[in-house]
Amino acid sequence: MKKVAFIVPLYILVLAACTNDLPHPFENRQEELIINALLNADSLYNRVYIHKTGWRKATLVKDARVEVYVNGDLKQVAPFTELFYPDGYYPNPDGPETKFESYYEVTTPFSPGDRIRIEAISANGELHAWRGDNGAGKESNTCSRCRQCGNVGISG
Repeated sequence: MKKVAFIVPLYILVLAACTNDLPHPFENRQEELIINALLNADSLYNRVYIHKTGWRKATLVKDARVEVYVNGDLKQVAPFTELFYPDGYYPNPDGPETKFESYYEVTTPFSPGDRIRIEAISANGELHAWRGDNGAGKESNTCSRCRQCGNVGISG
């Protein structure tokens, strides 16, 4: 009984001693665009997925401008596409079956060795994302034209 009388107060003391509030890493964080691209040199039907960061999950962006540059030249502004599937054809492992798939369709032909750059700019021009080569053989840190950078044309 003495052992229990000693352990219970010690247990309560240990639990009550740690009361530091840790800041949440997502407080005051700006929204960002996310680019996920599936590109193959031997395909004329490639896909680019654009999402916006959020509190609990990323949300699909349907109204972005997605530009595809090959070797520094603008080749295509990719259109938004939604494919609808019959019941049970396209299962969603996270919940109920989804009936559609949404993406930006890239039909620009690529060749092995091409330098590809994809830029996405939100409809209001506030959010932008880019990934790829700037046409000079190196990664660029600025987009072609957004309000935050103020650049016009491909920077190099």
